[in-house]
Amino acid sequence: PYFPGFRFYGLGSGMVVLVRGEAYGIEPDMFKDIIRDRSVMLKIGDDRLRLLLVDVVSDPLVSREPAFDRIPFLLEKHGAVPTILAGDFNTPPDSVHVDRLRALMTNAFDARGSGYRESWPVFTPVLGLDQMWGDSNIEWHRCELGWSLHSDHRPVIAEFSVKRRST
Repeated sequence: PYFPGFRFYGLGSGMVVLVRGEAYGIEPDMFKDIIRDRSVMLKIGDDRLRLLLVDVVSDPLVSREPAFDRIPFLLEKHGAVPTILAGDFNTPPDSVHVDRLRALMTNAFDARGSGYRESWPVFTPVLGLDQMWGDSNIEWHRCELGWSLHSDHRPVIAEFSVKRRST
């Protein structure tokens, strides 16, 4: 009742998807207790795309390098489907590890962001840990961070379209 027209999909590990369309082919995964991920295929109108949700370990004593080494593998795993990568990276966007991701994808906030970027902790956010990325098939139109009392993170809200391939 809170999101008319959307379907709700619980993915486990606190991950959910709300979509105006359908989700299928949900694949949960975890790698060495450093990154939890869910791959979900989405059908929205005539578009099909993959949403890859990630949650990188939050322990400040654990290196982020293995998690970011894993992300290219996750991106390649399902082929050339338009892909959005989103989640709690527990790593600021100016990290050397995120620089490697920037070579593969476009950050929604970098492309079309407005407002205050930092997402954690709520009330006094100082770190941009929550991010959304798209491959070359995704065109970002808008990105901003909202506010919620239901999490200690601010939600990333973005509008996008899947680029049409010329035939």
